[in-house]
Amino acid sequence: MHKVSVIIPTYNRADYLKQTLESVTKQTYQNIEVFVIDDGSPNDEAAKVCANFEKVIYIKIDNSGGPARPRNIGIKRAKGKYLAFVDDDDIWLPTKLERQVALLEQNPDFGLVHGCCETINDKGELQNRIVGRLRNPQEKHGSVSLKMIGRWTVMMPTSFVRKDVIDIVGEFNEKMPSAGEDTEFWTRCSFETKFYYLDDPLVLYRV
Repeated sequence: MHKVSVIIPTYNRADYLKQTLESVTKQTYQNIEVFVIDDGSPNDEAAKVCANFEKVIYIKIDNSGGPARPRNIGIKRAKGKYLAFVDDDDIWLPTKLERQVALLEQNPDFGLVHGCCETINDKGELQNRIVGRLRNPQEKHGSVSLKMIGRWTVMMPTSFVRKDVIDIVGEFNEKMPSAGEDTEFWTRCSFETKFYYLDDPLVLYRV
């Protein structure tokens, strides 16, 4: 089995981070390493949470004001063939990684798997709403570079990408405003590889 590197930026949300880590470490696919990059939280609560999870590597940096630099630090440390990103308040369903690994193993001409999410509120309650799904899901599948610009982006907690794609396109742009750095990054990826869209919500996205 190929190793998956999971990268989680966090800032001062230890309670949510604990729930995220529980969902990551309880995946049915277990050949993982997990990096939590703390973007300068004003306390040590995240470190205490991470100490309870065997596979988690905790790194604290000076505050950068956004997720780009923490993600890039995780990318530099990652040893996996595949990288998966999730924010510190979202939750993966148990088979998320297993299904995504299988898809890229079976489809070598695709470099990335992504999908839609079911939403939860601040208490973790389901909101009966799906985000990240288009009326025509096929518009998010295959060669999407000219289809996605100005219309949609990859839902970050669903993303699962080959490390060698990132080696080619580079890291997240740390000079951009934090609201758009993920869209710019996935757009660059779309010009390098095909995207596999899995129209099944394997992530609970907190709104």
